[in-house]
Amino acid sequence: MTKDLLVGVDLGTTGSKAGVFTKDGTMFGSGYYEYPCIYPKPGWVDQDVELLVDSAMKAIKDALSESAVDPERVAGISFSTQRSCTIFLDEKDKLIRPMISWMDNRPLNEVAEINEKISAEKYLQITGFPNSTTWILPKMMWVRKNEPENWKRTRKVVQLQDYILKAMGSDTWFCDMSDARYYGLWDPYTFEWNDELFKTFDIDKSFMPEIKPSGTPAGKVSAEASERCGLPAGTPLVVGAGDQNAASVGAGAVHAGYMFVSLGTAGATGICLVEPYRDPTGRTFVTAHPCSGDWMIEGYQPAAAGVFRWFRDEIAGLEKAEAEKSGIDIYDLLSNMVASVPPGARGLVFIPHYASAATPRFNPDARGVLAGLTFAHDRACLA
Repeated sequence: MTKDLLVGVDLGTTGSKAGVFTKDGTMFGSGYYEYPCIYPKPGWVDQDVELLVDSAMKAIKDALSESAVDPERVAGISFSTQRSCTIFLDEKDKLIRPMISWMDNRPLNEVAEINEKISAEKYLQITGFPNSTTWILPKMMWVRKNEPENWKRTRKVVQLQDYILKAMGSDTWFCDMSDARYYGLWDPYTFEWNDELFKTFDIDKSFMPEIKPSGTPAGKVSAEASERCGLPAGTPLVVGAGDQNAASVGAGAVHAGYMFVSLGTAGATGICLVEPYRDPTGRTFVTAHPCSGDWMIEGYQPAAAGVFRWFRDEIAGLEKAEAEKSGIDIYDLLSNMVASVPPGARGLVFIPHYASAATPRFNPDARGVLAGLTFAHDRACLA
């Protein structure tokens, strides 16, 4: 049988979406499942990674069903995933604790410790990143200090890309090169681990996954995964990319100077580069472009379209019930509400720092603000 179809899956912060595509990008079918974040304390954000994997499996199965194609036609499957997620595994590759989200801001003291040991300027020079609670290094340091029993059991620290590939049947723990940077221990200019950082912060390099370029074969779908997702056992698995890195390809930003904007839970913008760059101001950061050998300069804010979902769930209860009763999409209904309001929302000012602030001024203490409320405002203005 001709292998003329591809399956792509995005595991985002709040949902997994799968699609069945022809090789020219035509989509035959899709599936989508939402999932929550967990907020144990203010500023802390965890997720149940097994729920994320299960949602991805169901989304794949739904996409295949909607497409009504023979799954044997699928030539391979790959993933884009939310980045800088921290997953701790024991010697048997079992989960030790919930996944720590990229939105999590608990390691404030560890960020300060990094600055004391190596200085913010030197860290930026090595990694191309401003020191921040977003990255994985301070979260590993936090677990080591605050959950010593969990750290003692740790033998691998992986990200979501690595975890979903292994759940699907990959040969080992593979991390794509674009996601490697988020460990905070990677040199994006030489595309290799930085030994000085491992030594300075006493991190065992054996905890790290194997780094591969996007597009590298990673194994085949296992019999167990086949039962869960509907793809035939033996379907090739391919190393994917971080979600915003993959978005650059989807938006056509694959040549030097091409720029993209992506609005998901977070909002990101990036430019494709053929020469590495260190932002001396620390306002933006550099990552690997999925097209091997190139780079991206990026900036982001942790809360963008995710705020609209928060509004849907926490404010727009009446509209949500109406949408369910009428069989229409809640976001279509909310968008119609927005269209009824004059530009400027009658003077409301909204600062969407629901998960701290990032580019251009990284501030883990920043919080969201809605200012200017009067009796003249309604939910349409808020939307």
